[in-house]
Amino acid sequence: MKLTMFSDPGHAWLFVSSAQLYTLRLTINSLTRWSYYDRAGVYAEEDCDAFLVIAAHKRIVEDGPPAGRRKLTIDYVDYEEESAYIRGLPRCGVYDQILKNPKIARRA
Repeated sequence: MKLTMFSDPGHAWLFVSSAQLYTLRLTINSLTRWSYYDRAGVYAEEDCDAFLVIAAHKRIVEDGPPAGRRKLTIDYVDYEEESAYIRGLPRCGVYDQILKNPKIARRA
């Protein structure tokens, strides 16, 4: 599985596509509000959510059935002098979803 780590001068995020999330049995609500998402997937925050993605990969892909085993590789993209566009995306996590849509809170 190949992932990409995006970083700007203040932070970094590990991008996981929607298909990869499904493989890893994760959703946007598996991650904290410090991670972001768009139609393509999620940008897992480097300090805790990226570890969750890497741990899921190890558990499900690397240690899974022999036919599906694949090593994790990570590419890097640096935004050296500006804030990454990622900071403007919607945040992951149930808390932010409830704030944006109070109907969700009534269902919980």
